[in-house]
Amino acid sequence: MPSRFDLLLFGGARDPSIICLHNAAIRNNISCLLITHDESEEPSASWNVETGSLVINGQEVSSNAAFLRYDVFSTRKPQAGDLDRAFGWYSTLYGACTATLGVLVPNKRMDARANNKLFMLASAQSGGIPIPNTLVTNDKGTLDQFCETNLGVAKPVGGGAYCIDVKEANNDADWSNNKAPIPAIIQERLAYPEYRIFRFGKSLMTFQIESEHLDYRPYPDAKIVMVDNDILGKGVPEKLLAMSDALGIDFFACDFKSHADSGTPMFLELNSGPMFAAYDASAKGKLSDGMIKWLVTETESATEAE
Repeated sequence: MPSRFDLLLFGGARDPSIICLHNAAIRNNISCLLITHDESEEPSASWNVETGSLVINGQEVSSNAAFLRYDVFSTRKPQAGDLDRAFGWYSTLYGACTATLGVLVPNKRMDARANNKLFMLASAQSGGIPIPNTLVTNDKGTLDQFCETNLGVAKPVGGGAYCIDVKEANNDADWSNNKAPIPAIIQERLAYPEYRIFRFGKSLMTFQIESEHLDYRPYPDAKIVMVDNDILGKGVPEKLLAMSDALGIDFFACDFKSHADSGTPMFLELNSGPMFAAYDASAKGKLSDGMIKWLVTETESATEAE
């Protein structure tokens, strides 16, 4: 018989969010199988697709829930011709866990469109959630016209880089015949406070961020405090739940930032695989405790029925 755990937890050995959630499992007396990997050591894993048997380090295992994160913290840089090690490991565990009936996996039925930042901006707007003035372009004339009347910021359509001043982006772009190689998201410049709201199951938890930097994420001096969900505006938390329900999302972090004139929190993006350790530290473990409670008390059958 396989060894059964309440929770299977998988990710990079240096991932602060994995460490945070593992500590919460221990704190809440949850039986947890921790599977980590990095560039120096990998686990042994075998999954028999026909029988469903999953063997980790020589032990057949099963679990009621699984929380999986793609490893972005290993220090070894891929060499030319390397296979994507992190993607291979994530795909293996994700496939095994999501293919097994009865295992709750966050966002198991998520609509693929939820990974597109532009689609989510449009979805938020159509759902009655305020968004900033947004332009997506690689055309220099269009960008120059925007810059004449707006203080703005630029960020990549696919993520993976920090937000910068639009004039800096304009000056640094590799223009050819007044076209940049790739479109970018151009938005009106917003102001602090910024907000991040987490969803886990049907619960929401909101944090307020203050910083002197345009994008607080690269800097360690941001001030993060837990606040009431309604600070985002009347009805906005309920609209976020409705929007994410429609897209099959039961775990996310949404980012908002304040309009420079009105102070209204404006929706920026939804991240279906967010980091959360710093926010959990600010909340003294309440976020990870809530996530653990959801993972081990919710049932897959109940999730399917919603």
